[in-house]
Amino acid sequence: MTSMNVPMIALQDDQLGEIDGGDTPSVVLGIPCSTAVTRACVLASNGAHTHPVLAAVASLAGQHQLRAEAHRSACDPFADDRLVAAATRLVNAADAACTVLVDRINIWAAIAITDTRTAVVHTETFGQLVSRLVAAWTQWHLLDIATALAGKTQVREALHRVSELSIGYDDLVADLHNGRRRLPRVGFMTGPVVAA
Repeated sequence: MTSMNVPMIALQDDQLGEIDGGDTPSVVLGIPCSTAVTRACVLASNGAHTHPVLAAVASLAGQHQLRAEAHRSACDPFADDRLVAAATRLVNAADAACTVLVDRINIWAAIAITDTRTAVVHTETFGQLVSRLVAAWTQWHLLDIATALAGKTQVREALHRVSELSIGYDDLVADLHNGRRRLPRVGFMTGPVVAA
């Protein structure tokens, strides 16, 4: 366990079915594939995930959805000032919660993913990439639920974005596994500072 209460586990080959419902292996070096990440977006954050990244993903999905709904309320031109203020506070709280979850993923990645210092450095942290994929999935999911309001073209474009990010994510996982790329070093926490 880390100070962030995120269990650090190393997955063995016989544990792969627990992560992805028993399909083909979806974990390389203990890193969940994009399919496992997007599946975790659907499942509630109730401690059902044994992998720390997937547990964080489930929480991230909830925070991204809360943020999107609060942002919609904050931008409503007919909302009164109290509602806008409350919605803005919710957006800020969701952003802070997402940042803490991204930090948890980055801590896990720094410990669990070995790299070669000579490999090409990826431009964003693993947590940032996971958060971007979860945000895109959440946007698609919210549009898909409200297709009458969004229109089929917006839903297709959002799903295409999720697909492209998933491919990029899986390519990064493969490159990390093969030593072609490495993650940037994260020497500081980006989340809210809590006074000791």
